[in-house]
Amino acid sequence: MRQSTHFLTFRMPNATAVEEALKARDVWLDSRSNILRFGFAIYIDRADIDRLFEILESLRLGADLPVT
Repeated sequence: MRQSTHFLTFRMPNATAVEEALKARDVWLDSRSNILRFGFAIYIDRADIDRLFEILESLRLGADLPVT
């Protein structure tokens, strides 16, 4: 059986600031340098994904956050 990872990644200069803003909204992820990394597990459902995108939209993809 082949296993694969299930990550969604975004490259952005302010990844650390966006990570902190998302964690403050109870969205857990990690960043690596200038990359945001979202992991999807079996317990993540459509409502969780919809909430993630609503929060990202409210942040305007980090437009209000300082570039780190």
